[in-house]
Amino acid sequence: MGATMDDLWQEIDRVDSHICKLFEKRMALVLDVAKFKEENNLPVLNAARERDVLARVTAGHDDETAEYLEILFTTLFEISRSCQSKRFIRNQGA
Repeated sequence: MGATMDDLWQEIDRVDSHICKLFEKRMALVLDVAKFKEENNLPVLNAARERDVLARVTAGHDDETAEYLEILFTTLFEISRSCQSKRFIRNQGA
């Protein structure tokens, strides 16, 4: 007999836990990037970098998976830019 729904959900929960830890690590790095950009008068948006990342993460995947990865990473970029912008605004008021 195959896995039960509870077994599958437990495995998804384990994967979600890993995703959360990786997201926290990514956001800490985003703050480091924001600091560098701020110190060097660079804009928050780096469209070329985002295009390069999307090309890298979608390469080698089937069309459907690539589409979902593009949605996922586009959302991550939006969150990252928001975090960086908030840091810039916060530091301008300091």
